[in-house]
Parts: sequence; C-alpha cells; structure tokens
Amino acid sequence: MRAIVDPNADIAKGFETVVVETKDGRILRGIAAGEDDSEINLIRDDGRILSVRKRSVAETSKAAQSAMPADLARQMSLFDLRDLVEYLSGLK
Repeated sequence: MRAIVDPNADIAKGFETVVVETKDGRILRGIAAGEDDSEINLIRDDGRILSVRKRSVAETSKAAQSAMPADLARQMSLFDLRDLVEYLSGLK
C-alpha cells in the first residue's frame, strides 16, 4: 500500500528509473531491462523496450523518483484503493 500512496519513499531494487543522456542531447528514461556490450535496454512508460546504443550515450544516472505516478492514490476512492491492494496482495 505504501508503494501506491508514497511511491518515492522506497524504490525496490530493479525498479529504479534510469536516465540516459545521449551525446546529441536527448534525455531518455525507463526501467533498466538489461544491457550488453553495445546496448542499454530500457522499459518505457508504455511498456515498450527502447534499445540505446552505448556509443551514443554521454551519461547515465538513476532518477530519485519512482516510475509509479505519485498522485495515483488521489485519483482513486478509498474503496478502489482497498480493492487494488487486496488484488495485488493475492498475486504470487
């Protein structure tokens, strides 16, 4: 529940947002989905994987904020929030 109400309080390992600045000035964000010798793969907000060539990267860093929307709980009724937490707690 805390991750829904205050997503920036504790960001679980592996779910940190990675920020990639390219040599041409683009800023790309996503959750790290792995990398190899030539590419960094990011999971974008829409669920698609973006592959960035390492030779085009100027800098990478981890964002201090979660990819989870910070105002999600404000957009839900208390009943909806309770139902969501109950549903998520049943997933294995």
